[in-house]
Amino acid sequence: MVDQSFLGGDAAIMIPKTSDGRVLFAVPWHGKVVIGTTDTPMDEFTLEPRALEEEIRFILTTAGQYLKKQPRREDILSVFAGLRPLAAPKKMRKERKQKRSHEGIK
Repeated sequence: MVDQSFLGGDAAIMIPKTSDGRVLFAVPWHGKVVIGTTDTPMDEFTLEPRALEEEIRFILTTAGQYLKKQPRREDILSVFAGLRPLAAPKKMRKERKQKRSHEGIK
């Protein structure tokens, strides 16, 4: 999250395909801008996940190509990280190609 001044307006931005194929967004919220997200496969579960430095760098660099001004590490007001389980066959390798919908327990 960075200050609203980085957005340069009141409308959200969605970049449908970044340099590595991800989707990135910048959404105004209470005078700030929420920028995200990343999609990094994790092999281990943790109760308190943390954003990886490489994810933060990716968001700052990519968002800077579309925002009014380039955000730097010291401009970050808040960071949130979480884990999202994906339902997919075991043979599926690429996390971004896995299904994003929920599946019931069978």
